[in-house]
Amino acid sequence: MTIGVWGDSIAYGACDEEGLGWVGRLRKAFYSPEEHDEVYNRGVSGDTTEDLIKRFATELESIRPDRIVIAIGTNDSRYKTGKNEPEVPPERFAANLEIILDQAKTVSSEVVLIGPTRVNEDLPRGSGTCFVNENIQKYGEILSDVAKKHSRLYVSLFNALDAKTDLADGLHPNARGYEKMCEVIKSSLA
Repeated sequence: MTIGVWGDSIAYGACDEEGLGWVGRLRKAFYSPEEHDEVYNRGVSGDTTEDLIKRFATELESIRPDRIVIAIGTNDSRYKTGKNEPEVPPERFAANLEIILDQAKTVSSEVVLIGPTRVNEDLPRGSGTCFVNENIQKYGEILSDVAKKHSRLYVSLFNALDAKTDLADGLHPNARGYEKMCEVIKSSLA
């Protein structure tokens, strides 16, 4: 079985001092050279659903995975300094997810949506962006609703991590946080 994972910096594994992220840990758990099993990581730092749509169909076709995992939404929910709305408004986020799922079903009927993790709101971001747990949770609920509508598995990670101890920089998990994420996701995919 091949698994393709698409998402943002947390799917990529940013800030993991062990360099694996949750996808690399999943690869270690599922890899079997005898069975030709593989887990592909297509996480890109900073990506929103708008960015993912631009590359998804081509990347999907290039690996044609048996199972597709979409882990996105945190960057869609972020506020830019001086803006009163998220990077990608909720309605457009839901519409983008519909496009992504339509493209995914051309390759596989096994599609899993992974919800975003909470952040530590006490730490400054410094890049002119603002992540708010209330918004992140709302985007997780949109992911859940779209998954339910299409009879797809949704894995909630909003309460999986401790925002004070499992995050390297207040946004991205540290090695312990990624390990926790992997365990939740792995048990859902088993």
